Amino acid sequence: MSPERATILYIEDDETVRESRAAFLEMVGHKIVLEAGNLEDAEKSIDLIGKYGVDVVLLDANLSKKDTSGKDGVYLLSKIREAHPGTKIIGISLGQDIQGVDANCHKREGLEKLNEAISNI
Repeated sequence: MSPERATILYIEDDETVRESRAAFLEMVGHKIVLEAGNLEDAEKSIDLIGKYGVDVVLLDANLSKKDTSGKDGVYLLSKIREAHPGTKIIGISLGQDIQGVDANCHKREGLEKLNEAISNI
């Protein structure tokens, strides 16, 4: 992956947040190849990481808010690590750090911090 350009899977259940951040990331040169807004779509997307050459997964830690299975972003983290151990993962949250990711980025930190986190991993 070039630090200037990453191929990204973005898993975020808040559609407004996901779409605005994805638009920004594309504007600064990254490529969003997959987006998932719920657990079911995210699980399907994990199977496509290799096919699309995903460098970085942006993973919403609180994905489970709308899911009744009890699974959440941490569950997805383990599934991604198992299937694609070399893929970099940035945990996205409202303030708490996620254990086991390559970097954490809090939603309130802004878009430049997110871009910086992608470039630094």
